[in-house]
Amino acid sequence: MAGRVVVTGLRELIRDLRAADATLPKELSRATKRTISDILVPEARKRAEANRPAAGPDQGRAWNRQRPQQHWGDLVQTVRGLATAQRGQIALGKNRVPWAAGHEWGTTGKFPQFPARSRTGRILWPALEARHDEILDAYTDALAEITRRAFPE
Repeated sequence: MAGRVVVTGLRELIRDLRAADATLPKELSRATKRTISDILVPEARKRAEANRPAAGPDQGRAWNRQRPQQHWGDLVQTVRGLATAQRGQIALGKNRVPWAAGHEWGTTGKFPQFPARSRTGRILWPALEARHDEILDAYTDALAEITRRAFPE
C-alpha cells in the first residue's frame, strides 16, 4: 500500500535506542524529516506548481479585486515535511492558506472556486505514490545506520 510504512516494534526500538544513547531517538526523527524533506516535499511542490489553476474570467472585476486573493505561490510554499521519532508526514496549508485543502481534495459543487472532488488528491498522494519506493529505501537505510551505531555488534 503506497503511503504507509509500518515498522513493527518501533516503540521498543526507540526505547532501546534511548537506552543505548539518549540522542539516537532525535537522530531518528531528523533522519525521518530529512527523508521526507529531500524526496517527497520537492516532488509535491513540483506537482502543486503544475496544478496552478488558470485565472478566472472575472479576475479584473472590481468586486473580485477587493476580496483576498489566493496566491498560488503561498500554497506551494506551505508544502512541508513533519516528523517525530515515530511518525513522518507531509503537510499542506497553514492559517494564511486555508483554501489549500479545497484545491487538494476538490468539492462536490458547493464551492465552485475549487476543482471537482478527487479521492486521491492532486498534490500529496500522487507525489507519495510516485516516490514511495525511493522514500522506503532512504528510510530503511537511515534506520539501518542508526541501529548500527546503537548496536555495533
